[in-house]
Amino acid sequence: MAKNRKNDWSAVRLGTALWVMLGCGALAGAALGYVWMKKQVFQLGSQKGQREAKLQELRLLKERLNRQLVELVSPTAIDRRAREMNLGLIQPLPSQKWVLVENFESRERVSTPVALAKESSSRAE
Repeated sequence: MAKNRKNDWSAVRLGTALWVMLGCGALAGAALGYVWMKKQVFQLGSQKGQREAKLQELRLLKERLNRQLVELVSPTAIDRRAREMNLGLIQPLPSQKWVLVENFESRERVSTPVALAKESSSRAE
């Protein structure tokens, strides 16, 4: 006896079930992808906030350290610190000072005492 195809619903049901399962799988995958992306966006936003706070903290630290550096390298601070440490340092005599004059054309450095530098500048005038 031959089967009538009109009465055979097993092929139709299997195909429909596969399409429904494929559609549900795609919808579930899209939903999971959406949730994962939202989680990533939230994590990146919180990391950005933390790093911006750290950057601001580091900027303030840099500013404070720059002020401290300017204060420490000032001549008055160096002089005060030398007196506190009893190093016995005194100001050099004018004859002990040397001025380095840089020749910009030949990029040579010429060392001359202060007195010689004054004499050469008075001759140039």
